[in-house]
Amino acid sequence: QIDCIVGPVAWLKSYPIADSVKSILNFNFGSYSGLGLVVMNRKAWDEYTDDQKRAMWAAQPATTARAMIDGYVVSGLVPSEIIERLLEERPDITGITLPGMPGNAPGMAPAKTGTLRTYAFGPSGVAVYSDE
Repeated sequence: QIDCIVGPVAWLKSYPIADSVKSILNFNFGSYSGLGLVVMNRKAWDEYTDDQKRAMWAAQPATTARAMIDGYVVSGLVPSEIIERLLEERPDITGITLPGMPGNAPGMAPAKTGTLRTYAFGPSGVAVYSDE
């Protein structure tokens, strides 16, 4: 069961989620620009097998920046030097994320300025991974 999903009804056919849906609330939000958000409680997620989790991950529409790199989830506009450090250190985490689209992040500005706070996430929770 998916606890909550926000997106177009067409996703029921496009992604293999129709069998998991108990009810649908169809709200007219006007123009739809493709935002997709899936929210699931931890207990429900933890009950899935690794294969089911990978299938759910693969079935989600792509975000602006999301990747699996050598077994780690990298989400957001994470600078390459932080990804390289992640791969060198190999911490026991699921992945790292740079939330939002900070104006000073790679791809958003001609050059990185200021500090970017990247978070690590995994079974033990969320913590700051780097402030660079």
